[in-house]
Amino acid sequence: MDVIKENINIILNLKTRKQQNLTRDVFEMIELIVETSEFQVTKLHEEYIRNLQYIYPLIEKNFSITEEMEWPYHAKSIYDGKYPLEKLPSHLRSLARNLYYQRSMQ
Repeated sequence: MDVIKENINIILNLKTRKQQNLTRDVFEMIELIVETSEFQVTKLHEEYIRNLQYIYPLIEKNFSITEEMEWPYHAKSIYDGKYPLEKLPSHLRSLARNLYYQRSMQ
């Protein structure tokens, strides 16, 4: 799935800020994550979780987050270890717990 690789590249570009205006790309990526539960998206989900520190500033700047919104929009809460793990897809819970929730308990 080329669209998956393209979205993973968007996440990786956030680290280096190679592209200036990524807001639309991030929004479209979130929509893809929310709407797709195929196995191929697992890698995209994992990269999204691993790179929340680069994603959440764009989300906070461009969206008014409400409780009803899907999990990808809650990037800052996940990064802070405050979003309920049970609301994340089951294949991401362990990764998120290891990256963000254990440090918030220390």
